[in-house]
Amino acid sequence: MISSCFLPLFLLLDSSLSYITSSLVFGYAVDPLSAVWLVYLSKAPILAVISYRQWIPSSPLHVVTFSLAPPLYQTLRFFLSSQSPELYPVLSHSLLYHLPLLLSCLLLDLILLLTNNKEPSCGDESEQSRRENFIRLVKLSKPDWMYLCPAFVFLTLALIFEMWIPYYTGRMIDILSNHYKEKEFLSAIIYMAVLTISSSLFAGCRGGCFIFSLFRLTRRLRLLLFRAFIKQDIPFFETNKTGDISSRLSNDTALVSRSIAANVNITLRTLIKCVGYYYFMFSLSWRLTLLSLLSMPLISAVQHFYNIYHEDLVRRVQNSIADSSHIAKEIVESVKTVQSFAAEEEEVKRYEESLTKTHVLQIKRDTVRALYLLIIRIINLGAQVSMLCYGHTLILRGEISTGAMVSFIIYQMESNDYIRGLIHMLSEITHSAGVASKVFRYLDREPQISPAGSLRPKDLRGEFEFKNVTFYYPSRPDTPAVQDLSFRLPPGSVTALVGPSGGGKTTCVSLLERFYEPQSGQILLDGRPLADYDHQYLHSKVALVAQDPVLFAGTVKENISYGLSDKSNERVRTAAGQAKAENFITNLKKGYNTDVGDSGAQMGAGQKQRIALARALARTPKLLILDEASSCLDVETEHEIQQSVQNIEGLSVLIIAHRLRTVESADQILVLEGGRIVERGKHAELLQRNGTYSRLLHNGD
Repeated sequence: MISSCFLPLFLLLDSSLSYITSSLVFGYAVDPLSAVWLVYLSKAPILAVISYRQWIPSSPLHVVTFSLAPPLYQTLRFFLSSQSPELYPVLSHSLLYHLPLLLSCLLLDLILLLTNNKEPSCGDESEQSRRENFIRLVKLSKPDWMYLCPAFVFLTLALIFEMWIPYYTGRMIDILSNHYKEKEFLSAIIYMAVLTISSSLFAGCRGGCFIFSLFRLTRRLRLLLFRAFIKQDIPFFETNKTGDISSRLSNDTALVSRSIAANVNITLRTLIKCVGYYYFMFSLSWRLTLLSLLSMPLISAVQHFYNIYHEDLVRRVQNSIADSSHIAKEIVESVKTVQSFAAEEEEVKRYEESLTKTHVLQIKRDTVRALYLLIIRIINLGAQVSMLCYGHTLILRGEISTGAMVSFIIYQMESNDYIRGLIHMLSEITHSAGVASKVFRYLDREPQISPAGSLRPKDLRGEFEFKNVTFYYPSRPDTPAVQDLSFRLPPGSVTALVGPSGGGKTTCVSLLERFYEPQSGQILLDGRPLADYDHQYLHSKVALVAQDPVLFAGTVKENISYGLSDKSNERVRTAAGQAKAENFITNLKKGYNTDVGDSGAQMGAGQKQRIALARALARTPKLLILDEASSCLDVETEHEIQQSVQNIEGLSVLIIAHRLRTVESADQILVLEGGRIVERGKHAELLQRNGTYSRLLHNGD
């Protein structure tokens, strides 16, 4: 778009070039309409070069469009009113003639200013980013070149055969309407049959190759994105909704894949058809072709404004669908809690509100599309009526045959659809590249907690130490979860963390698992920071058993050997025996091959805890963290498990407990309150102090 403040200068320059070129062709025996086009086609490259050199702040495309407006106007006036086109050999006449264009551009500047709030630089950066995303998608499609190359060959062949069909349709009409010749008529029918069958065959092969490459790219993108998600740090999953992540994996990857396999396919097919159809149209009647082109500026303007509003609505609909998916998933996962509070109708109402919001946005999106289609059809209808009226005149003059007119109408009707489709698909490719930025943002995101450690010592003592550790959760940056915390976990010892709720016990577990990094202080393993150790190695040496452990759908054996390279029966049975789970597993109908159900739904709470304990012990860890891991077991079984675990050589145990009777035999008890250790010692020592531990014990916390 030409900036309004530079329009007077551009107007003078354009008028001067029109005056000069008109003077050169004025007086020659040239058809007036041809002279008009010769003038403006000769000055357009000059204006484009001036714009390209940035002597005028506008793109070459806008400048060329601006300069071609007068000949299009004069052509339309010539076809509709038979008024002869005019040249302007006088500079003052040329200036007056271009003045309406100045006012039109000022009005368009005002409209764009009201509809576009973005700074030009931001828009340029956005377009640059989208181009980079599209190039990146092309590079991701390299593994599919064996399918894409034949697809483009089939695409070209299908279009070449298809574009000749309307031509032979017109030939058949001419043969039937003039002097019927059976041989020529049969020849035309045979040509049409061969062209139709061949184009259909090649089109099917083209579609098959593109669809196959689409599925491959979608699968590859989803795998890359899932790998990127699964390697992110825990704060990432706390700040991103599950529904958003699921939407990126399912919807966005499919939409991004269409940029190459589907959108490029349709765009190339449409572009080649447009070029081919207009070639045939010019060969049939250049006058009718110019007339048909007059509607293109209007269609382009309508398409531009449609893209602005429709793209925003599509993005809002996608976000709304992701929110609805997140709400539904949250309700289903918490259905027991919902039913226990008799809140079914309340949750249904909440989900209904999210669906209503999505529905309203979809109505807006579809209404905008309906208005767009209505305006486009009105413009096309006006162009077709004008073309038919002028075509009738050409037939009466004998300048075009009836069959050629029919062929031209077929080409023109299809070319309008293809040009509109081409503009739309270019917008779709840009939109898909915009969606790709979301996917690439996740693919490129580096976890805040880097798993780049490489230390894998063969002889690990297993001494963990908190050294002046202070940590704030990202969601609560002003309130420390733990502060200035220091303690050691000697190898082979049993340590208990106790204290009131919110004291920092769970935070200590999360820091030991390296779900978070402390803001200050260090957590050491054998004197080295946890960050120095290899990610897989560290988590094979630190095992956690939670109060409500997570089991995955599959067999008992698959859950116990989860994450292990060695999944031998001997290792699984040894771990099950140490967790005192051997007896109940062997009593199951299929033993270790029994399916635990979705999230362990087929197992009892105590059975789930023992399977989870066996899964932890199967890794032969150096530190076993028990976070109320035996809360669902009877006293006898709990005691047996404690004895079994404590007999494992070199294994340190960290017990997080609210039932203080389970920690009476611990080697050391750490009492946390307000993120600090307020007491430490053995059970008898702490009782004698009559402090926080004694109070918790008597209150039954």
